[in-house]
Amino acid sequence: TSKFNSEIAKVQSQISGLDKNVKNTSTNMTKSFGSLAAKVISVGAIIKATASSITRAMNYIEDENLFQVSMKKWADSTRDWSKQVQDSVGVSAAWLRKYSGVMTNMTASMGLAQDQAVQLGRGVALLSNDIASFYNISAESAFEKIQSAMAGMPRPLQELGIMVRDSEVKQTAYANGIARTGEELNTQQKALATYRAILQRASNAQGDLARIINSPANQMRMLKTSIIDLGVAIGTMFQPLLSVVLP
Repeated sequence: TSKFNSEIAKVQSQISGLDKNVKNTSTNMTKSFGSLAAKVISVGAIIKATASSITRAMNYIEDENLFQVSMKKWADSTRDWSKQVQDSVGVSAAWLRKYSGVMTNMTASMGLAQDQAVQLGRGVALLSNDIASFYNISAESAFEKIQSAMAGMPRPLQELGIMVRDSEVKQTAYANGIARTGEELNTQQKALATYRAILQRASNAQGDLARIINSPANQMRMLKTSIIDLGVAIGTMFQPLLSVVLP
């Protein structure tokens, strides 16, 4: 019996040793795979971030082309203006150029003189950021609401309580000498009157970004601007590599 118990003890000891070896091996393999996975994830994250930056840089180039073509001889002065606004209130200069260019192109196609279209484009880009700050929405959303109103679809702005229906636009045109009382507005007059009506009815929002620039929401917008601009800069650095890799 004692011999049997002794053999049993040996077997248990061997099993215990085997169990420790298996656990140690498993732990080492887990660490190895964990380290490898971490490296793969890190490389994947870098590749994803680089790809995103390159995409932003490519979009930036397209946006700058739209801006340059839309602004014509006012491109340089508008570029300087966008940089001054960024230095003052932290709004991305690239964002201002893109959206002022979009609005300038839109209103010029509606019959406005180029200098009027440029001034209106700048104004809408700034107002979009003030409305975004005042109503705590994105600047892109604010711009789209104004753009819809300029195209004769005021409902998106009405959701914010800014009423620029056809009757309000006509009253604004007559009151500001844009058109004679009682006459129908042409496309150019309607564009000017709509913008003036928006300015009047969004007076509480005007300048809001500058007033509360240190609010958490606006600070977050400024941080987002910095991150986007950094991404564009990084993407621009990698773009020459694409011309080598891609046919």
